[in-house]
Amino acid sequence: MIKFQIDLKFVKIEGEKSPSQALQKALSKLGNTIIGIDEVQNIITPWFIRVLSVAYNTTDIRFVFTDSMIGMSKIITGEGKGEKFSYQFKGRPIIEIEIKPFTFEEIVNFLKYWKDTCNINMSEEEIIDASNTYRGIIGWLTYYGNLRSLGYTHRRAQDEVTKIARTIILSEFSSLSEIQQVIIKALSIMKQARWRDLKKVSEGFLRRDIKDWTFNHALK
Repeated sequence: MIKFQIDLKFVKIEGEKSPSQALQKALSKLGNTIIGIDEVQNIITPWFIRVLSVAYNTTDIRFVFTDSMIGMSKIITGEGKGEKFSYQFKGRPIIEIEIKPFTFEEIVNFLKYWKDTCNINMSEEEIIDASNTYRGIIGWLTYYGNLRSLGYTHRRAQDEVTKIARTIILSEFSSLSEIQQVIIKALSIMKQARWRDLKKVSEGFLRRDIKDWTFNHALK
């Protein structure tokens, strides 16, 4: 058995139990509580999904998950690298909120607010350059703002964001199935992606035919 300890500020349980049992007991005592989990794909393990799903369906706890579209789909469907886990997050209805990229004006206002709130030495030229560079993608803007608040210069912050972005993108790409990966490769070289043409190019990368059902499933 594993000795498991969890401290959620309000409830603390320690005992010679399995992690899932201890966590379920802790969650059952929280009552009407909202728990936020950022980068939720990092906890994509079958037992943890099962525990959260049980808590969501049997208690007054509500969860707020934030992640990329790919990461969220793993939690909801229980899918990773084209394979299904033995459990998935299901039961009560799940509300999905997709945050759209900021407009140029929203980006500028976002960075100016960050500058004033965190007292960051950020010039107008740097704000405009960052706005053009990150094209409204909130995650990259947040990384950039955090780094600037830590004292990074404009260029150094941009270099670090590029490194972070490369790591995240490669990680998410590697988590996709083989067919999903070739679809993304096909999309990267196509100006217009009609279904038939996209399927043909994807099959060219794979050097084999793809069943229509399999292709449609990979597109979701």
